[in-house]
Amino acid sequence: MPRSRLVHARRMRQTFSFHITGYELHVVEIEEALPTDVSADELPTHYLALASGPNMAVSVPLAAGHATELAGAIAIAGKDVPADLPHWEPTPALAAPAFAWAITAIPTAVSLRAPEPGTPHWSLIVDDIDGGQLDLALSDALMGELAEDLRTVLIPAPAGETSAS
Repeated sequence: MPRSRLVHARRMRQTFSFHITGYELHVVEIEEALPTDVSADELPTHYLALASGPNMAVSVPLAAGHATELAGAIAIAGKDVPADLPHWEPTPALAAPAFAWAITAIPTAVSLRAPEPGTPHWSLIVDDIDGGQLDLALSDALMGELAEDLRTVLIPAPAGETSAS
């Protein structure tokens, strides 16, 4: 019996997991006219730069909807976190000093999983446009800082005050 030929190539879904040790959140300002094939809702309004040790970086440009959904998810999920979870600290990604690894994810979806028994850290999950997924582990303290920073950049500052970026 002849072997069948592979007709359609299948993409393999890749999942990368990292413990996040730090981050920066920036507001993105677009100064040029929009291309006609891009809607304003698709453009990033925030840029989340995450680190796992000194030579591992993950960049996630966030559209306004993703940033707002993430801030809301943190607020909702934070109410259900058990108080008796063990303390957890991230372990930085280890690589040779001359080695640097940077990933940029273009998100199609951003979700969040709160700590629970057996998983004492937050998981920020980013589904990428290429079919990959990032599973980023954050400590409770770091997630609290990110939640506050998201609230600060999403809520306009009163007249005369400046917001953090």
